[in-house]
Amino acid sequence: SGHFTINNINTGIIAENNLLITEIIITLLLVQMIYPLMKLIFLFMKRMRLA
Repeated sequence: SGHFTINNINTGIIAENNLLITEIIITLLLVQMIYPLMKLIFLFMKRMRLA
């Protein structure tokens, strides 16, 4: 999966750029998942304090 062919030219630079883009997308997805989790944990902590 680390091998990319664009216009029949194989270059390591293109593969590295795609890896970077993939990492950015994964990071963004993780942030999208972590943010609601943080909110849930915060709400849970508040409830535990009130109980």
